[in-house]
Amino acid sequence: MNSVPAGIIDWEMTDKIRMTYFNDTTAAMFGYSREEYRRLFADDPLSAVHPDDLLRVMDSIAEAGRLESQNFETGYRHKCKDGGWLWVKLFIHAIRLEDGKTFISGIRMRAEGEAEAKG
Repeated sequence: MNSVPAGIIDWEMTDKIRMTYFNDTTAAMFGYSREEYRRLFADDPLSAVHPDDLLRVMDSIAEAGRLESQNFETGYRHKCKDGGWLWVKLFIHAIRLEDGKTFISGIRMRAEGEAEAKG
């Protein structure tokens, strides 16, 4: 999983979203070490989303989490270590377990800008 040229993430949805897994590419594509990325975003992965994109991303995750659409995609800007923002496309799949817990698995890929990220 660490040699895949895309970011792979798993989130657990309870009363908030918590990142339970990410591959090395996830951290590296934004300039972070694995430990830095875990420390900054594991307990609040949405803090990496640009404020102007946050509502759209939250709506996409909520929709997937409600299982209205098990597969969903959205584009947004992700915070980079150097202070900049990188456009990415996020493809997510929601899984609801028998005990009611919801997990989201996702693949995050670089986009060539807003049009590709949202298109």
